[in-house]
Amino acid sequence: MFAVIDPLNIIIYNRRLSINLKFSLMIYDILPHLSFYLPPDIRQDIETFVQTLKTNTPAGEYPIRGTDIFARVSEYRTDDSENRMPEVHRKYIDIQIVLSGQERVYHLPLNGLRDFSEREYQQKEDVQFFDNVPKDNTSHWLMLRTGDFAVFFPQDGHEPQHTVPPFGSETVRKAVIKVNGQLWI
Repeated sequence: MFAVIDPLNIIIYNRRLSINLKFSLMIYDILPHLSFYLPPDIRQDIETFVQTLKTNTPAGEYPIRGTDIFARVSEYRTDDSENRMPEVHRKYIDIQIVLSGQERVYHLPLNGLRDFSEREYQQKEDVQFFDNVPKDNTSHWLMLRTGDFAVFFPQDGHEPQHTVPPFGSETVRKAVIKVNGQLWI
């Protein structure tokens, strides 16, 4: 475990939990530990779905508990495009699980994004993007590898799909479980 202290943030980081005491709480761990973090009312539904995931689970949307909990499996190539933008969600919490491959995910708390130009919130997709956000010491990078997961709450800006240096672009298969924030109690 180590702490990073700068004028804007105090971040306590270890393999199991990353806490930004001023702005944000997010979870980062390995998949066998996911159950430790899940609220009791949704634990069984999510555990049952996660047990069905394989590295070759087909891309698509999977219902878990109606519109309150569902998953999207996708496959993409990582890159370091300057056109990528951090995003936040208002209604849903993201549980992002890497099924195969590895990527870096840029993480910046929502309060840190408010200083940058916001695009209009897209209610149907539950996403809001932010433009012209520099990658500096007010944020941090997560490295997600096969079998890792991260939980991003509504106050957690995140920007996945970045290449892991020095490996270059690679294919990542990921499941993102969307949980209605009202259930995470």
